[in-house]
Amino acid sequence: MALSRTQVDKLGDRLRRADVPTDDDLRLLSDFREERRGVMDAVGSGLAEIVGAVPARRLKTINSIVDKLRRESARLSQVQDIAGLRIVREMDRAEQDQLVRRIVAQRARQLQEAADQAVQAIDVLEDVAQEAGARRRIVGRAVHQELGGAADAGER
Repeated sequence: MALSRTQVDKLGDRLRRADVPTDDDLRLLSDFREERRGVMDAVGSGLAEIVGAVPARRLKTINSIVDKLRRESARLSQVQDIAGLRIVREMDRAEQDQLVRRIVAQRARQLQEAADQAVQAIDVLEDVAQEAGARRRIVGRAVHQELGGAADAGER
């Protein structure tokens, strides 16, 4: 059962304040995270059609979500990096910009730049913000700076 925005924010407040979250709250957070996975998969399919490649997917762990709530003042309903997508391929800045323009023209509502090598687009699908990033590889070295703080495209 989907939680209302108010219920999600109250859940976030309880998780932020609790020394040890209750099993019920952890279950609700897990369900909330799984809803985000569904949105991520839908947006990922759309991105795959736009760019001709399947984006890497990343789902924040329960512990990472709780830690973020404790570190930051954002409400849980506003946390945009619970599930994320990334397209990583060799491209120069002009190709990256062209890719981002294609994504934005098709899907994105808001564009945020994060460093020279990475661009992040926030899309809204079914009233859920979903971030997607396009990043270019720099010849001779891997880019490790992350949009939203993830270390890799795997689950954290």
